[in-house]
Amino acid sequence: MADKKGNGNKKNGRKIKLMGIKEIVEYLKSHRLIAILLLAVVIAAFALIFFLSRGGQDTAQINTGEDEVNKKTNISDLSIFIPENAFPYPKSFLIENLSKNVEYDRFKEIGRYTGDIYELIPGDGRQDLALEPMTFQYIFPEEFYFGTDYNNAEMVYIKDRNTPIARIFSGGELVKNKDNRLVLQVKAFHGSLIGIRISNPEKVEWGLRKSIEKEETLKPHILIIPGIDSNFLGFLPNTITNSNPQGNNFWEVTFPDRSIWSYNYPLTQTRSENYMNSMNAFFEENSRTSYVMFEAKKLADELKNTNKTFDIIAQGIGGIIARYAVEKYGVDNVRKLVLISAPNAGTNIVNTTFLSMLYGKNPEVISQIYSTDSETVRFVESNNLSYLEKVNSFYSDILPGSRIMTELETSIRPDVEYAFMAGSYPGFDTNLEGTQLAKFYPENTPEKGDGIVSVYSALYPAIENNGEIKENLHTVIFPYSFFDIFVQKESLQFIYDFLEKGIEQVVIPKFEDDTFKEWKYEYDTNSSTYTSDIEWPFSTGTILDENTQATDTTVPTSVSTLPFSDWKKDDSNYSVGDDEKITGDSSKTDASTDSSENQATNSVKDISSTGTDADKNGIAFNASDSTHIKYPKENTGYDFTDGGVMRIFVPDSDEWRFKGFPENMESTDKIIRYEYLRTHIPEKISPYGIRSAGQSLYILAREGLVYLKSQRDIKLISQDQITATYSLDKRFYTISAGKMKSYENGVFKEESYLMNDSDVVSFAMNDSKKYFLSRFKGLTLETDTSSYKIGGNYGDISMYGVYPYVVSDNGIYLFNGEKTESIAAPYNRYSSFINGIIREDTLFVLSSDYYLSAISLDGKKHVDLPLLSIGGFKLLKDDRYLIVCGRKKLVVLDMKSARPSGSYFSLYEDETLIDGVFSQGKLILLIKNSEGETYVEKVAMIE
Repeated sequence: MADKKGNGNKKNGRKIKLMGIKEIVEYLKSHRLIAILLLAVVIAAFALIFFLSRGGQDTAQINTGEDEVNKKTNISDLSIFIPENAFPYPKSFLIENLSKNVEYDRFKEIGRYTGDIYELIPGDGRQDLALEPMTFQYIFPEEFYFGTDYNNAEMVYIKDRNTPIARIFSGGELVKNKDNRLVLQVKAFHGSLIGIRISNPEKVEWGLRKSIEKEETLKPHILIIPGIDSNFLGFLPNTITNSNPQGNNFWEVTFPDRSIWSYNYPLTQTRSENYMNSMNAFFEENSRTSYVMFEAKKLADELKNTNKTFDIIAQGIGGIIARYAVEKYGVDNVRKLVLISAPNAGTNIVNTTFLSMLYGKNPEVISQIYSTDSETVRFVESNNLSYLEKVNSFYSDILPGSRIMTELETSIRPDVEYAFMAGSYPGFDTNLEGTQLAKFYPENTPEKGDGIVSVYSALYPAIENNGEIKENLHTVIFPYSFFDIFVQKESLQFIYDFLEKGIEQVVIPKFEDDTFKEWKYEYDTNSSTYTSDIEWPFSTGTILDENTQATDTTVPTSVSTLPFSDWKKDDSNYSVGDDEKITGDSSKTDASTDSSENQATNSVKDISSTGTDADKNGIAFNASDSTHIKYPKENTGYDFTDGGVMRIFVPDSDEWRFKGFPENMESTDKIIRYEYLRTHIPEKISPYGIRSAGQSLYILAREGLVYLKSQRDIKLISQDQITATYSLDKRFYTISAGKMKSYENGVFKEESYLMNDSDVVSFAMNDSKKYFLSRFKGLTLETDTSSYKIGGNYGDISMYGVYPYVVSDNGIYLFNGEKTESIAAPYNRYSSFINGIIREDTLFVLSSDYYLSAISLDGKKHVDLPLLSIGGFKLLKDDRYLIVCGRKKLVVLDMKSARPSGSYFSLYEDETLIDGVFSQGKLILLIKNSEGETYVEKVAMIE
């Protein structure tokens, strides 16, 4: 039986085996209902597998040229239109509504999104740049709508899931869609993780505004028109104090006797509903979509409605708007135009065809194709995409050969005087010269552009003039980038000379002061540093008080016009490379008022802006700087006192033990940020500085002095308007309104009155002596017995033993017990010192042109480290580290090793450093983010 059974199974098995594919197909043909059911099960299974693999996300499909996305139910907020010619081939996209999971929460926190997040995924997997902008529309949440004059929303994207950084699509527009619903609309060239961010509601006001008002004179008012860089408006963040909460403005410093105006327009900001209604009406009336033309018409109308005469200073696309307003709309109350890095012949930076060759491609491969290095490729792609995004809808007006560019070619007015300023440093030491990329992007090539606009384009109206030299057109080239050319002293000097020339002067008899003694101490006129004249801001710094007046300067008799043919042959004839040249054959302008005695005491090395090597991180370093450093014998120390009486101190550079700067910097990961210990400052407090004394932390705010006892214990302990502070052991001292107060562990201890009522900007002390740096017609060093004139307009006192060193914008001064002596000055008259600190036997000083200098205590030894990509506004120190604080990056110099090693680390993209301090071995940072939140955070460096 068993054998039979087995044979039976075998037989049945053969029968089943013989039922192959043919038999199955025939069977399904004859049983169609079963076949349909089976097919439905298979399709459902595949759909379920796909759905689960996508995490349950809602999706929609879109192809190029479609007017509307056929969305599923839950994809209700986002609509996308992709023009037919956006890509050189048919392209489809998948839109996904991200599901709520851990990754979603992470993106939500990073981007601070409001509402759903969507991902735009290319069907072919290729992240290409659109040649024409796509339109993204996101329905505006009704609960956050405050009216037609508000713009409290931005569209935000995250480009890379693996390294998520939130960025803003600039130039959003609040408009009604076809369903009459309000949407936030942007024009974008690429897709990614997309959502919106709602900010605090604030009613916007665009147009002509007076920023700083001065008494009327015969001089025209100054009108500032920015491009993408809001810093062009002139605000100096380092100058905020209790008594001056708005800070200084460098245009006010440059032109202290002129009213300053600004023209505000939404280039990078979101455009409100009312603004868009006005713009669309203009486009319909003129049958033309030109954002530059619309802004130019608005500017022209506002200028015509004033009874003022203006000199205009404009940058970038702001210069094109200014030109179009003046040249096309008959404005007759503009005397002169200063156009800084204006793309008068357009800029290839916004050419999407060029950029598409780099976007989303492997930099290593592209670098081989174009015979350059990968870092250059990364810079060019990042820099150019960033600018294209910032100018957004304006981009088509500044393309070379655009209608706007063509119209401006022949519209120069003979009755208006123009100054065209160009930059010749891209902001990064690119390796483009001689490559094909240099032909595409002269803007990114050293000596040919400033990173955004080429020299040719910036000077175009003057050099493309059929060889005819017109006396109302002036040109100049400076070796700086688009973002820093306007803050340099030599640039400001040129602008000042140009705009001051040709103004009718009224001679006022000199006022003679009485002889009544108003100070406790008269100036010691026997001091070698005494000068009776107020010093000119371009030689002594960039910050003046409201009573300071500039001295007369020698104005060039003419500003030469740059022939393009000569520029092509020899750039050096027209660039600013030293103190002797400003432009072409212009006469030298010497605005310095330093005394000859001061100049004689200076022994400072002049470092040219050229001839440096740049490391891979973009920080330039001149390797020859370290070759002249002498490593002296061990310092035996100084005896500062003789029987309790201060004696003359003579610095000796032979005792200088500084070991030089590192040859390169690298980004470091040896940083710990204690975010979980972050102390948030209440919104009602507006901090501008942080100080420490012992274990105590104090916040300087517009509202007064704040004590940080713990994360949850933050107290406003004084409402004084503080002008200066000093820490000595556990004691923290403040000066305000002629009074000195001291605190210990946040508790008020004592108060004393100063002997004069001058504006104290810095002070220092030891057990027996106090020194005050006051501002009264310049700077004055107050000691127990005398007053001494100090060159400059702002500064700090640093102590070396009992001897005070004053680091002012004008130079470094030593008080040796008998007199003040100038021992060092900025290496050229266009630079100024920003901040200084003494570490061991070395003075470390930051300059306005982004140099860190190490100087011996007698000023005779000097070595520099360029910080071109870091900047810097403050120096910090402890027993081991020297820190250079920039707004976005911090340079860390480890001074413990035989030769200092260097690194840097960056804050998050949406963060800005307000101030920093060392306390108990920890670096403490005061930070503000893009949401306006401020917080204190500890940072540790791993050895």
